[in-house]
Amino acid sequence: MDEIWGALGCVGAVFGRLAMVLLAVIIPLVALEAAARFTLDPVDYLLPDLVHDERLGHRVVSGSAYHDDWGFRNRAVPETASIVAIGDSMTYGWNARARDSWPAQLARMTGTDVYNLAMGDYGPGQYLALLEDYAVRLAPERVLIGLYLGNDLVDSYKYVYVLGADEERRRDDPRLVAEAAEHQSPTDKLADADTLTRVRGWLARNSILYRLATNSALGGAARLTEARIIARGSSPYSTLVDASTGRAVTLDPVDRLAALDLSDPRVAEGLELTNKYLTAINLTCREHNIDCAVVLIPTKERVYAETATRYPGLKNADALQRLAVEEQAIQDTITAHLDDIGMPYVDTLHALRTTIPDGVYSANQDIHPNSDGYGVIADEVARVLGLD
Repeated sequence: MDEIWGALGCVGAVFGRLAMVLLAVIIPLVALEAAARFTLDPVDYLLPDLVHDERLGHRVVSGSAYHDDWGFRNRAVPETASIVAIGDSMTYGWNARARDSWPAQLARMTGTDVYNLAMGDYGPGQYLALLEDYAVRLAPERVLIGLYLGNDLVDSYKYVYVLGADEERRRDDPRLVAEAAEHQSPTDKLADADTLTRVRGWLARNSILYRLATNSALGGAARLTEARIIARGSSPYSTLVDASTGRAVTLDPVDRLAALDLSDPRVAEGLELTNKYLTAINLTCREHNIDCAVVLIPTKERVYAETATRYPGLKNADALQRLAVEEQAIQDTITAHLDDIGMPYVDTLHALRTTIPDGVYSANQDIHPNSDGYGVIADEVARVLGLD
């Protein structure tokens, strides 16, 4: 009996020591988290909670992760706004602080109030809905549509054929309907995620420290190293390293090309739908006496396509050059349509290409510009539209 009690005592001592170690770790982490929330802006780090929305597919919960009452990445919902920017993650400002998104930088450059009405995984169908349901309520003088060529065609397709949010535009074509099951909404992806992904997602929504660790220079270096390792295998990633500066960038031409391949009936349908949505957006703006323009945002791969020709033997070089050709053809079709309907546009490709040496994208496989890249977009918008 004494041996049993002795063993239990040893076990208790071990658990006691473990508890002390855990407390020694947890208490400082809690204190650091509190300090981070006091000194940093949580909206720059925390991921918001998403819920299903019948018209938009998904939306941010009001006030989640310090987003405003409408669920967008602003301090508050104003009564009016001079400019409203509508778009996806490229306009939301993913990969940068809220104050460094291109709408926010445009506001500082021009001294004009700009309301950012954007969210990741939105497309032209959602842009029209955002204009009708939110933007017009702010009585803006101007609306800017951030059109990301890398996935907005597919997002137009998904809006009609997957979400079913605009069924009158749906065509009875089995080639289109049969493919719809391949796509998942962000809320579906969260529901189907494995345990590790769920844990990481919870930390990303609730811990600034976690976001700092994964988005810091150290975290970026880790992701770049991961991408380089993957790129040596059968993955679609390609990594360019500038010999003179040592600056690296990781591209994903194969997957990005899939969203631009007009031989895919979904992409072709998405292009047609995109032009229809741009027409509807233009008409709605005219009805409300709002000036409207489209900001054309190219893929990271197309920005680097010319530079990549100086790298003989680059992995997936053929896919990268084909992507550049396909994206240019798509842009030509869209800009011709915009000219036909009298809708101004800003092409940011040249500005981004000429500032490649400044490092306008992260080195890892993230498709979004960094804060400097968003600044280039904002500057080009101000210059072309005469806002500066």
